Amino acid sequence: MGGNDMKGEALGTQGLQLPSLQRCPDVFQEEIKESLVRCKKRNLDANTKLMSAKTDTINKQVIKEFCAPILKLLNFASGDNLVVLLADKHGIAVDLQGSIKALSKLQEAGITVGVDLREEVAGTNAYALALIHKKPICVIGKNHYNQHLKEWSSFCAPITSQNGKIEGLVGLWCYDLKRINQTSYVNYLLGLVSLVANVISREWYIKEIKKELIFHKEIIRTLADYITEEFLVMDCERVIKYVSSAIMNCFGKNVIGKKLGTLNRSELTELVESDSKRPKEVYLTGSPEGEIYLAKAKPIKALENNQLLGNIVVLSRMKGVQSKNHRSYTAHFTFDDIIGNSPSLRKAVEMARAAAELNVRVLLEGESGTGKELFAQAIHNGSARRNGPFVALNCSAVPRELFESEFFGYSEGAFTGAKKGGKPGKFELANGGTLFLDEIGTLPWDMQAKLLRTLQQNEIIRVGGNEVIPVNVRIVAATNTPLEELVVQGEFRQDLYYRLNVIVIRIPPLRERVEDIPVLFEYLVEKISRKLGKKIRRIDKDVIDVLCAYHWPGNVRELENCIERAITLARENIIRVEDLPSEVLQGKSERRSTPPGELQSLRTLERETIVRSLARFNGNVSKASKALGISRTTLYKKMRQYDIRIR
Repeated sequence: MGGNDMKGEALGTQGLQLPSLQRCPDVFQEEIKESLVRCKKRNLDANTKLMSAKTDTINKQVIKEFCAPILKLLNFASGDNLVVLLADKHGIAVDLQGSIKALSKLQEAGITVGVDLREEVAGTNAYALALIHKKPICVIGKNHYNQHLKEWSSFCAPITSQNGKIEGLVGLWCYDLKRINQTSYVNYLLGLVSLVANVISREWYIKEIKKELIFHKEIIRTLADYITEEFLVMDCERVIKYVSSAIMNCFGKNVIGKKLGTLNRSELTELVESDSKRPKEVYLTGSPEGEIYLAKAKPIKALENNQLLGNIVVLSRMKGVQSKNHRSYTAHFTFDDIIGNSPSLRKAVEMARAAAELNVRVLLEGESGTGKELFAQAIHNGSARRNGPFVALNCSAVPRELFESEFFGYSEGAFTGAKKGGKPGKFELANGGTLFLDEIGTLPWDMQAKLLRTLQQNEIIRVGGNEVIPVNVRIVAATNTPLEELVVQGEFRQDLYYRLNVIVIRIPPLRERVEDIPVLFEYLVEKISRKLGKKIRRIDKDVIDVLCAYHWPGNVRELENCIERAITLARENIIRVEDLPSEVLQGKSERRSTPPGELQSLRTLERETIVRSLARFNGNVSKASKALGISRTTLYKKMRQYDIRIR
């Protein structure tokens, strides 16, 4: 610091007279003196109060980056006589923070947001000199050129980028006239401003320049693995940055710069939101021609700290799926269409939901009419392949000599009568989706071997052709005879059985879930009435009891046919017992006969008797217990024991 106040001296050829310099660090005296000379030479009016100027140079992103460290500065150097001021790279004030008292007083001096602090406008001040000399500097009280600033001391340091370019200014305005004469206090404030500027400069580089460089570097590194595929790249805010040309078929033109959420592709949003360590997959319908794409997402992360920088979505066109085929092969049912609340059915549904989320083969076991294709469609629609085709094939309905062409298709000229251009088989049609093989236990032995090879190699060759066609198909198979029994009997290959037997779901027959009959009846009456255009006004109370007493060898399919008959025959739109088929009425008097070779335990009979009684009285426990000849307490105990719930 200088020891005494310096007397002004004549400088320059025009004999300009400088005012006395107030005590200030020796290192800044020359800069301040030269600035005062320049202001005099410009004939700058020292008595004019500074005014805010309209400017478009305020960098809002800079302010956002400054916010956190500036708040630390305020907490560090709090006081009624201090104001923190941020300026952009042009010297325009963009933000002020401090106490109400200090802000008000500084505003009286003309310092507000938008004021131009450059030397040619505001005269000598720390912000002007920091811009000129590109270093931290302070101007004490009377050393300011403008008369309105002489009660304040200004401290400022430039915020610089990696190449030394000034990106902004950060500093303090101090009104503490007593403490400002203390050398230690001046050095403290100047050091604090310099420290904060250094921190911000470093953050500027880390968060802007380095982040951008790393992002582009990682894009190049990641794309190297997928250079032959179509792709879409987005940053961590899910703003699309790059696309390949064919992406336009899927998402339309001008997608760059848009957020992923605006594309109306919820499956893609789910894809990039996945926290799985390995890439997930979804299938997308692409262009208006109905092309199917397999989409995989992979996060783009920095090698240094594993920070997420964005995502890349790679799309592979699935060959062999034509638009008309895709529209024809669609799954219409979901898990919401599976009606019933019995424990055995709910267990099957829960297993199917879990299996749907994984790309594994599923084997459905159940009697005819239990709803195996309903489950298969629900699994498809609950999977990542929901946008792909769902192709069903009943193996028992295909003549032996046509199996191979049905499965694998045929090439042009493969045999007499073959279509020109050939015909795709079920595997090609299901490419990118699900192939449902119903009654797979009837598959001929030689076709079992060919199916096994396809499942192992994921490729097919058309009948009469030579081209190897890769396929990506999920198999859901169904059987009404346990395949394990067929293996023991030598009618089904053991190796194919193990290929299919990944997830086995047993769908219970209707006789094992009698408690679902009332809710199924209600659902089917509404559905069939709507189809037939006939509104049912009432249902006799004995109808449900009769239905619950029947064995239902045809399961839900038989129940549906029964209800359709009853609605058709219903007089005055009232379903009566006599409207039911004779075999169902006979089943009531015979109680429900057990199929040959099947024995029912006393527990099973007791449970079914309770279920029928509750169904008969619409869940009224008092009436049901009275009919059964037991107390309500005993009935409740039995209901808990057999997991019977009233709907």
